Amino acid sequence: MQRQYQEWQSLPPDQRDAMRRRMDDLNRMPPQDRDRMQQRYRQFQQLPQDERRSIENNLRRWDNLSPQERDSIRRRFKD
Repeated sequence: MQRQYQEWQSLPPDQRDAMRRRMDDLNRMPPQDRDRMQQRYRQFQQLPQDERRSIENNLRRWDNLSPQERDSIRRRFKD
C-alpha cells in the first residue's frame, strides 16, 4: 500500500484530482457494479501488454472527444 501511495503522490496535481474523482465515483457505485468493474480490471491486467496499451490508447482518444462526438459514436453502435 505504501508503494501505491508514493506513486499517487508522484502524480501531477491534475492527475491526482482526476484519480480521486474516479475513486469517489467507484465508491459511490452500487456493490454489484463495483464488483463488476473490479472484475473487469482483473481481466484487463491479464491481457498481453500490447492489448492493454491499445485499450489505453483508445480510452485516451475517447477522453479527448467532445460529448457530441461521443453521442454520435454511441448512436452508430445502436443502429
